[in-house]
Amino acid sequence: VLTPVQKSARIDALAGEGRKVLMVGDDLNDAPALARAHASMTPGSAADASQNAADLVFMGEGLDAVVLAVDVARAARRRALENFTFSAIYNLVAASSGYVLPTLKNIVGWVVASILIYAVPYLITTMIVLLINRRANWADLPEKAAPSH
Repeated sequence: VLTPVQKSARIDALAGEGRKVLMVGDDLNDAPALARAHASMTPGSAADASQNAADLVFMGEGLDAVVLAVDVARAARRRALENFTFSAIYNLVAASSGYVLPTLKNIVGWVVASILIYAVPYLITTMIVLLINRRANWADLPEKAAPSH
C-alpha cells in the first residue's frame, strides 16, 4: 500500500517518462494522486474529495466502467485522427484547386464535390453505427455499471 505522497511521486515519475497515467481511486488519500494524474476516475461511492479531484465519476462498484471508458476514449481518439486526416486532405485539394492549379479549378472542384457527395452519407452512417455500438456496449454492462439516462 502506497502513501498519498508515494502515489503522487509514482505518477510524477511515470509522467517524466512520457507516459499518460490513468489513476483510479476511491479514498480520501487518493485525492492528491487523482489530481496529479493525466486522467482520473472514481466511483460514485467514493469520498467527496476523490470525486472532486477525479475527471470522471462512474456509477457502481465494479471496474467495468473503467474498461469501457478507456475503450470509448481510444475509439474517439481514432475517429478524431481519421477526421483530421480527411480534413487535411480535403483542405489540401480545395486550396490547390483555387490557388496552386487555377487551370484545373473546375475539374478539381467537381472532384471535391463528388468526394463530398459520397463522404457525407459515409460520415452519417459511421455516426449511426457508433451510436448503435455505444448503446450495445452499455446494454452489455451489468446494471450497476451502466449510466443512468
